[in-house]
Amino acid sequence: INDRSREGVIILRTLTATMVASMLLSGLVPAILFGAELHQESEADYLSEIDSVISATRIQQPLTESPSSITVINRDMIVASGAVEIADVIRLVPGTQVGYAQGNQIAVTYHGYGDAFPRDMQILIDGRSVYQPSFADVDWLFMGIELEDIERIEVIRGPNTPFYGSNAVAGVINIITRLPLQDRGTTARMTAGDLNTRHAVLRHGGRLGELDYRVSLSHQENDGLEGNMEATNDSRDIQGISLRSTWNPRPIDEVDIQLGFADGELGAGDGTEPVSLPQEKDVTSQYAHLSWRHTRNDNSELRWQFYHNRYESNDSFRDLLSNSYGVSPDTI
Repeated sequence: INDRSREGVIILRTLTATMVASMLLSGLVPAILFGAELHQESEADYLSEIDSVISATRIQQPLTESPSSITVINRDMIVASGAVEIADVIRLVPGTQVGYAQGNQIAVTYHGYGDAFPRDMQILIDGRSVYQPSFADVDWLFMGIELEDIERIEVIRGPNTPFYGSNAVAGVINIITRLPLQDRGTTARMTAGDLNTRHAVLRHGGRLGELDYRVSLSHQENDGLEGNMEATNDSRDIQGISLRSTWNPRPIDEVDIQLGFADGELGAGDGTEPVSLPQEKDVTSQYAHLSWRHTRNDNSELRWQFYHNRYESNDSFRDLLSNSYGVSPDTI
């Protein structure tokens, strides 16, 4: 055998060894030897429906055609997450941070723009803004909805100020609730745990003529962190009721009515710091949202909506120097 033949044999052996090593690393050889079934794409992988989103341009379009980077958290992901707070679900979005202050003040930011009062993240519920400009904040405990009411959450990971204003510099979170016709009948849920934690939800959905409706009642409370209550001071006791109904007077028209009310007491303030005195907050939140959607003959839609939010907070705090109490009412 001449030198050229030896080189050919060496190259062939090297290629063979490389192919065998690649097959071993990929798991192909073990699967063939032990009779394991290889994954084969099914018909659903090619024909399954692509998620549609409406948050990027306010027009329904496939996720693959969206001009913005969007993360969609669907109903199955919400159930599988095991979250007990709506804000906890946002942790599933890459690049987001969720923080708690005294256990009751929740801040959701994106890409490290940490702030106790985040002003650059727009939060929507069915297109209704829940951002409070007077407080430069969103109160996630008094949003008027429960996790069971959410169908999906669309999160725009990046600026979208042309459509949503200056609060959408970092991103937009659009919470889309379930339609009343998706929740027929009566359901109840109650959880309990340490620190006297209790959370109960009672919901009923039905139909009256052409009107579909859903009514939800909720109650949550806990004693907050253990230790000196003047130092931690983060207990909560909140009750709420919400109503959503849809009416279809004609096949091309849909009227959506949403009402909500929540009331409760929150512990706030840290008694170990002079600048943050122990406080008790009495909070009342209510909203009304009316929208009308009309489908035209040219396959276009006309939508009109009106909403009103009211948020009232009365803070009772103790002056550590004079040992007196004061009240600071704030309403928007």
